[in-house]
Amino acid sequence: MLTALQIENFKGFSKLNIESLARVNLIVGAGNSGKTSILEAIALLPQKGGFKLPQFRDPEFEGGSDREMWRWMTHNLSEDAVRVNGQGHDGPQIFELAAKDQVSNLAVKLRKVRDGRTISWHPSLWTHEMKTVTTKRVGSTALAKDYDRWTRRAENEDRFVEFLRALEPRLKSLRPMEHTDQRLLYADVGLPERIALPLLGEGFNRLVQIFGAIIGESADIILVDEIENGLHWTALPQVWGGIRAAIMKEEVQIFATTHSLECIAAAVEVFKGEPKNDLAVHRLERGQDGEIHCVTMGEDELERMLERNWEIR
Repeated sequence: MLTALQIENFKGFSKLNIESLARVNLIVGAGNSGKTSILEAIALLPQKGGFKLPQFRDPEFEGGSDREMWRWMTHNLSEDAVRVNGQGHDGPQIFELAAKDQVSNLAVKLRKVRDGRTISWHPSLWTHEMKTVTTKRVGSTALAKDYDRWTRRAENEDRFVEFLRALEPRLKSLRPMEHTDQRLLYADVGLPERIALPLLGEGFNRLVQIFGAIIGESADIILVDEIENGLHWTALPQVWGGIRAAIMKEEVQIFATTHSLECIAAAVEVFKGEPKNDLAVHRLERGQDGEIHCVTMGEDELERMLERNWEIR
């Protein structure tokens, strides 16, 4: 589990420190303040699956030009080194894009990118597994295939159904089926026939992705962009209750962006009374120096601010 994060010379951040990371970390702030960039920075840290570019942006842009991606990775198009340092219980996890014509002193040199810059990681033994849930919709057939894998553990099918009842209380079962030459997820909601998951709305698709990432990927860290997308505010307390139970069982850490005050309030209510490092909200603000800084709010402070109707986002 990461306990602190330092980001240097990355996208909109000259230097950003986030202390007191929790089990669940909600990232808030005004538009274009860098919320998704924090998820991208974490995704650059060493992980078992090997190095890959973060996949949170428009896929046409991501696949179109690696050179363009690397060029805009640095703060204000600087040629200085990019460095992401995630502190954890098992020591530092570091990503570095070396400055032009400089050699990194980190343990592992991964590859060279534009202008001869080198990507490096530390340590040499990578222990973290990460999973991302972006705002891009996963196709119905791909989701059914993922669900097959996620429910290989027998108990997970029942866990999915219990979790998804936050959106559809009538749900009895969910399973992949072949129909019209496509393998899709079909739900039993008490009607004469099962109904295809795409007909139940985007909220269902979204929750299946999030819950699958938590219980089916054997991941240590889950990165979710705009976690409230597709979800009505009345479902959020039950959604957060299901997420809390799942992450405690799977020992998963979550970083999620949100624009929703209702989402924050529901999380605060669900985590009330839990250990004090289980929930934190990190608000990005532009200071008088023109740089982005982070203000972290723990559970006690969040409860007081919500009681007084103070703006958290």
